[in-house]
Amino acid sequence: MAALTVAGIAGDVLPRRLYQGALRGQCRYFPHKLPVALDGWRATFVFVQDEDETESAVWTWGSRHAALWAALIAAGRAVEVVVVGRDPERLARAGRVLDRWASTPPESVTMAHDHAAAEMAAIKQAIATGDVTALEAYGGLNPALQRTRILSAACAGSRRSTAAITTGRTWRSTRVPSDLYRP
Repeated sequence: MAALTVAGIAGDVLPRRLYQGALRGQCRYFPHKLPVALDGWRATFVFVQDEDETESAVWTWGSRHAALWAALIAAGRAVEVVVVGRDPERLARAGRVLDRWASTPPESVTMAHDHAAAEMAAIKQAIATGDVTALEAYGGLNPALQRTRILSAACAGSRRSTAAITTGRTWRSTRVPSDLYRP
């Protein structure tokens, strides 16, 4: 995390998960505990695909990293994603996910983030000024508040969003443990 901060990446784009305890919650960054490598021109992310995981697990993981990947690309770094697993069929499906991400222009992620931020600001402004007409577009105050929570999560990269990477590949390995820890 410190290397990303030094690279100029804002903390609000880092993937995180809130763990709720008996007395208080604790936010943990990179909850999947998977390898990340960062150098002066590239960031490499590794997803280890367990034998019972489908490509939806890859999508979910990628959606949590989408904002970070967009920030890295905007900062001039290449983003490489490697999916490692045992099953060639599952790896082939994961490869199609990676191909889709690699063909997604990074600007579309940034534009989606900017649009969400603008919509969230408009809702907050309508609430602050008591503009009931603007809030009716969302069905009233409570649905507008719910929309701001969704938009806020999308901006932080914790909800499904469009992922964009520079390159992606799969790697078959029989050394992947069959009983991976699940956060």
